[in-house]
Amino acid sequence: MQIGQPFQVGNVTLALAPSLRKAAPDKIRFVVQPFHQSVGELRGGLFVYRREGTLVAVRFRSSDPQRAAAVANEVAQSFVDYKVGTAGSAVAFLTEQTASYARQLQEASARLSGYREQERVVSPGEEATQQIRGVAALRGERERLQTERESLARILAGANQAVRRGGATSAYRQIATFPSFIANPTAQSMLQGLTGLEQRRSELLAYRTPGAEEVRQINQQIGELELQLYRFGSNYLRSLDSQIASTNLALARSGRELEQVPGRDTRFGQLALGQDLLKETFVRLHQRLTEAEIQNATEREDTRVIDPALVPGAPVSPRPMVNLVLGSVLGLMMGLAAALGREMLDTKVRSASDTESATDGMPVLGMIPRIQLASGSANGNRLASGSNKLRRLAPSPEMLLAQRLVTRQDPRNAASEAYRALRTNITFASDEGAPQVLVVTSAGPGDGKSTSSANLAITLAQQGRRTLLVDADLRDGLLHRVFGVRQEPGFTDLLLERTSVDEAVRQVDVGEIGVPLDFLPSGTFSPNPAELLGSDHIRQLMAELRERYEVVVFDAASLNRVTDAAVLGRAADATLLIARMGATDKEALQHATAQLRHLRVPVSGVVLNDFGGTYSGGLYGGNGRDGKSGLTAL
Repeated sequence: MQIGQPFQVGNVTLALAPSLRKAAPDKIRFVVQPFHQSVGELRGGLFVYRREGTLVAVRFRSSDPQRAAAVANEVAQSFVDYKVGTAGSAVAFLTEQTASYARQLQEASARLSGYREQERVVSPGEEATQQIRGVAALRGERERLQTERESLARILAGANQAVRRGGATSAYRQIATFPSFIANPTAQSMLQGLTGLEQRRSELLAYRTPGAEEVRQINQQIGELELQLYRFGSNYLRSLDSQIASTNLALARSGRELEQVPGRDTRFGQLALGQDLLKETFVRLHQRLTEAEIQNATEREDTRVIDPALVPGAPVSPRPMVNLVLGSVLGLMMGLAAALGREMLDTKVRSASDTESATDGMPVLGMIPRIQLASGSANGNRLASGSNKLRRLAPSPEMLLAQRLVTRQDPRNAASEAYRALRTNITFASDEGAPQVLVVTSAGPGDGKSTSSANLAITLAQQGRRTLLVDADLRDGLLHRVFGVRQEPGFTDLLLERTSVDEAVRQVDVGEIGVPLDFLPSGTFSPNPAELLGSDHIRQLMAELRERYEVVVFDAASLNRVTDAAVLGRAADATLLIARMGATDKEALQHATAQLRHLRVPVSGVVLNDFGGTYSGGLYGGNGRDGKSGLTAL
């Protein structure tokens, strides 16, 4: 193929643009796609919208600048042709009819003049003239009606044929160009309604798909109006048939009356009347033609392309800088919206202020950093007192808790310092002095109450104070496994008076400094621990423990599960409420606070676990793989 020369591809004739001579491609690839897909792409890039006043803007987007300008101009010109098409069709039809009646009027005048000269007729009798005029008027009316009927029937038949061939009902709009309907208010009202609906549909298609519900409703209304226009024309055709039949009956009656009139006068009257009728019809058609020409000129003047589309010199999209700015702004807005949404939907304790708010102003006595669990050796982690009973392939709850006893394993760690600061704050939290009996509890499981009570008791023993740690969780106590001692006898056995304090208490090593920590395990799990804690034996036991120890720390069950901690707290000097940042629910913490205050339990304050940075267990060989423990505190 040669550049600029037409060639065939199937049934399509193509030609390469002369501009390709400068850089001719090695290969040309043709892509054939379905018609509906091409129409969909055309509609997707086409935008038609109304500007100020009566201006309509047409815009088309394409990767080809030549195609973008050509499609926009073609759509604009098609719109202009559509707007002026109706008036132009009426002018053409009226011009044809006017010329035809002009020829008929000329022929009628010639016949009348020839008859007058041949028969030497000047003026027939008045009576005969009136009768003849009446018959001639009826015949002229019949001819007019028949001519009008044939024209209308031809238009209706053509529209029906177009619809049957698969066209849309828009073919029925040709009926509005029929001369008798040009001045008909009903027909023109339907045509104006169609024009308004089509304009509304064009506006919707600028931002709606053809299958949208609003577009389908407008298409349905357009179809209904077009069918109404067709029915209007059909009814008018039937009325013409009725008028022709009535005219034929009148002519039959008048024919019998004319038999008594001399033939010469009758013929003269017929010719004269025919000439008059043709002249009247010609004048009326000429008047309508003038009106249609004025309307056509007005439409063409009002509907025209003001500013044709030009081939763009630069693409309108994409705009990297604009897109970057808009993307940044949108991303920032979405980020802020997500942050605000998360903040509003987040019900967890996230800060010390959240903790104070949820507990109605309880002081935060300690903020313990997150304790990072170490990976340990190949066979497991080294646990308390050199015991290897807790070595497991998978970490158990007691193993995890043992790894969190940082005050014994690494006294110089930041978490250990935080527990020593907590010890000091508890000592000076009340004007009455340091509490001797302290209950440690939490709102729910997993907040780290056992970790806090064990580490706090170890720091007290390291200070040289005689300290007893009591596992008062009489349902799920596991501190005996953490320290590697027997569970029985224990706390429940003392409450049931089955053993003595000396037999139930075990000693636990707390490191190189301080004195050993005494530990009282939970003992045999009881089916009714609340009754045991509320009995008279608890007061007797409390009195005995106060004589033996400087500080007694009870690790009690969670408040929102059972009431054990609240019952035990009434016999203690103070209660410490444990919360965990990012895990404790604010509503659960509020409920626990309400329980303590309802039962008038003395509360020293709140401890917030997992606050701020992480603790790396140097005793076990460094950080974990992901820098987070990912495990629930006990």
